[in-house]
Amino acid sequence: MLLRIWLGLLCAVVVVSLLPGRALPAVPVSDNVAHGAAYLALAALPVARAARPWAAAAGALLLAPLGLLLEVAQMAIPGRGFEWRDAAANVAGVMAGMALGWLARLVWRPDADLRIPL
Repeated sequence: MLLRIWLGLLCAVVVVSLLPGRALPAVPVSDNVAHGAAYLALAALPVARAARPWAAAAGALLLAPLGLLLEVAQMAIPGRGFEWRDAAANVAGVMAGMALGWLARLVWRPDADLRIPL
């Protein structure tokens, strides 16, 4: 179940990242906070709940280049563009998410029925 939630979140981040500027949903926080929060959640969930946390952490590190590639792709989308601050917020979100995931493992011990099979 958690794997499906994570995959849904990943798909949502990719889709929203590639929407034209006029189709972007309004968010009540700054753009950079939204970027950081999305990548924090993407990184924290697998690290906190994976059966093999080191594999999940290695996979979470791949989210940083994904965020950068999505920023580059935005240069070809009407009303969007590459922004270094967004790319930095993505990386900061990944790093914070990994740290949060490791801390969560200390208090929220993975049990078999809630593990993400990574």
